[in-house]
Amino acid sequence: MLDHARPVKWADPPEQKGEEKYDLVVIGAGAGGLVTAIGSQMLGAKCCLIERGYFGGDCLVTGCVPSKAFIRAASVAHTLKNSEQFGISIKGEVDIDFGRVMTKMREIRAEISEADSPKKFAEKYGVDIFLGNGQFVDPHTIQVNGRKLKFNKACIATGGKPLIPEIKGRDEVKFYSSDNIFNLTRQPKEMLIIGSGPIGCELGQSFQRLGTNVTMFSRGNTLLPQEDPESVKLLQAQMEEDGVHFMFETHALELKNLGRAAEGGEDDPDQVKVTFKRRGEVEEKVFDLIMLATGRSPNVQGLNCEGGGVKYSSTHGIEVDKHLRTSNSNVFAVGDCIPGLKFTHNSDMQARCVMRNALFFGKMEYMKQLVPYCTYTEPEIARVGMTEQ
Repeated sequence: MLDHARPVKWADPPEQKGEEKYDLVVIGAGAGGLVTAIGSQMLGAKCCLIERGYFGGDCLVTGCVPSKAFIRAASVAHTLKNSEQFGISIKGEVDIDFGRVMTKMREIRAEISEADSPKKFAEKYGVDIFLGNGQFVDPHTIQVNGRKLKFNKACIATGGKPLIPEIKGRDEVKFYSSDNIFNLTRQPKEMLIIGSGPIGCELGQSFQRLGTNVTMFSRGNTLLPQEDPESVKLLQAQMEEDGVHFMFETHALELKNLGRAAEGGEDDPDQVKVTFKRRGEVEEKVFDLIMLATGRSPNVQGLNCEGGGVKYSSTHGIEVDKHLRTSNSNVFAVGDCIPGLKFTHNSDMQARCVMRNALFFGKMEYMKQLVPYCTYTEPEIARVGMTEQ
C-alpha cells in the first residue's frame, strides 16, 4: 500500500517560470480532496493537490476499507459458527487465524490503494501533486516544500483524527485507536473499548465474533445515542448474545501498565489495569488491549490558518457558511475538518458543491442536502433524516 499511497521517490512538479499560480489549490488527499482536485482538473481548471500523509486518507488507510474487510471476516466467522440454524452442519471447530484475517485485510487495502495513488492522479488526470505539509503564507498563497503557490481559490480537505481523551496514566501504556488498530497481528484475549459510538460498536462486535472477549465502556446509559432507541435495543441484544459485555454510566479514571503476565510469552502484550467509576462505584479490571473510540477531532494544526485569514476551532474545525466557504471568501473546506457528519460519501458530496461554487460562481447550499448513513454492525443501522427525538 505504501508504494501507492506514499511513494518514497516522489518528485514534486517542475517549478514554473515566474509566479507559480493555480486556479485551485487543494490541501488533503482524502475523499473530499481527491474528488475536488480531479473534478476541477477535468472541468478545465489548473489544479494542484498537497498531501502530508497518505493518499486516500482515512477511508483507505484506517477507515472504510480496512474496517469493512475486518467486519466481513467476523461476519463469515459468525455465520459458520451458527450454520446449523440454516440446516448446515460443520464437523469440528471453526478455526480462526487472526493473523491471516489481518493479512487479507491489508491485501485488499493494498489492491485498492492504486486507484488513489499520486501517480494515477498526476499521469491520468494531470493534477500537480506535492507530497509535503501545505500551509498558508497569506490569504492568497500556500507554501509547500519551500515553494510558494498562488491561488485563485483553495480548498482545505485535511480530514480528522481520533479524539484521545485525557485519562491518568494514558501515556504510560500502549493504547490503540482507529489509527493503529489495524496494525495488529496477534489477537487480544481481553479487550476494552472506551466509547460506544459507531467505530466502537462495529469493531467491538467484530473482535468478539473473532474470539476476543470484549468489554465496552459508555459514559451514558445507551450505545449509539444518536440513533433510534428501538434500533439500538435490537443491536445491543445481538451484541450481548455475541458475548460483548457493556458497562454503562462508566468512565475510566486511570490506566496502569502491569507488564507481561507471568504465564505470557515474549511476544505477548503488557497487561493494563484499568481503574474506573461505574454508577458511582470505583472498580478495577485487567485487559491486554485498550482501544479508545471516543469520537473524532479535525486536522487543523500546521496549516497556519491565521495567516490565510481562515477562522477555525481546534474542537469543531474550519468554520464554513452554507456554501462551504470559509472566512476567507476564496477558500473553501470540506470533509472531516469542518463541523457536521464524518462520512466518505458526505465529503464527496461536499466536494461537488465546492467545485460549483468555487469555479462557476455558484450558490449551491450544501446544508440543504439530506445525507444517508449506516453503522455496519449486525444488524446494520441505516438512517436518513431525523429520528423521533
